[in-house]
Amino acid sequence: MKATKIIQRSFSFWKTFLVKKGLYLLILLFALTSCIYEDETACPIEVRFVYDRNMEYADAFSSQVDDVTLFIFNEQGVFLKALHEETDALHESKINLDLSPGVYQLVAWCGLSQDEDGLYIINYRLTPGVSTIEEAGFKLNCDGNSAVRHELCNLYHGIVRDFRVAPDAPSQATISLTQNVNRVKVMLQRYSATRATVSDYTVALETANYQLGYDNSVQPCEALDYRPYAVAAETVENAADSQVRTSARDLQVVTAELATLRLTADNEARFIIGAKDGRQLLNIDLVQFIDIMRLEQYSDMPLQEYLDRENVWYVVLLVSETDGGVPVMTSLKINNWTYVFNHTDL
Repeated sequence: MKATKIIQRSFSFWKTFLVKKGLYLLILLFALTSCIYEDETACPIEVRFVYDRNMEYADAFSSQVDDVTLFIFNEQGVFLKALHEETDALHESKINLDLSPGVYQLVAWCGLSQDEDGLYIINYRLTPGVSTIEEAGFKLNCDGNSAVRHELCNLYHGIVRDFRVAPDAPSQATISLTQNVNRVKVMLQRYSATRATVSDYTVALETANYQLGYDNSVQPCEALDYRPYAVAAETVENAADSQVRTSARDLQVVTAELATLRLTADNEARFIIGAKDGRQLLNIDLVQFIDIMRLEQYSDMPLQEYLDRENVWYVVLLVSETDGGVPVMTSLKINNWTYVFNHTDL
């Protein structure tokens, strides 16, 4: 009889122990897979912005990007809502989102608040539940003109596909931005006794890139003629010994600065230099020359990545004159690489 009571007590003890142990394990498992906060707030959903697609390979978001416009779409690409924040208001370059568990598509356009001339067109009037992700593209406002003579402010784009928001864990997405505006600084120089003027040469970049899709791809459009928004002419005195070069042969310099939108590896960009008599001194595909003339250390980098990381191009052109006084292009330098022309090349 005593043995029976001992067995019953032992069974009851182990039953209670295993039940408590099982509950403890369930609680532990729940704690490891769920968000538990004292104020009972939901799991955090954060989007972090990074701008490190540059030649320094360093995140410059906080110092370079002024604002963020974020478009949110569902898994099928149907528009849900949009958010706009100034960079100064972001904590650690993050935006907190209020989203139900599910899969989302995120499209970001940044830098729009700096567009004081109204050149950048984004569709802010997307209709929730109706509009689609294809409508979240960008367009340069040309006002029907084929030539653009404006300084463009920096424009950034980023996209995250299939961002999954979990029901029971924190969710975070990182949007890596690409800077879409390229600036070209041109210097035309010649040795001449005739002083240079801003009308001596014309500079243009012709390319079809003023429409960008939601994914930052260049959309089919007509070519635009990007023209300088700043031009200057200078004479640089030559103090060399007169036996080497006379002072009457000072260096005459014309500088021009222009801006264009995203350059892509599969889209031609014609860089054209003209003389004041209307003749073309140079007509090349700038993208092709950039590819040829990049430094060896970047030779293994995909061309599109190189075009996206580098956004400033310094072009130096040396112009000579024939015996008859006709100007011809002698050499071309882009950033750190020089190409010397034979007159038959032109």
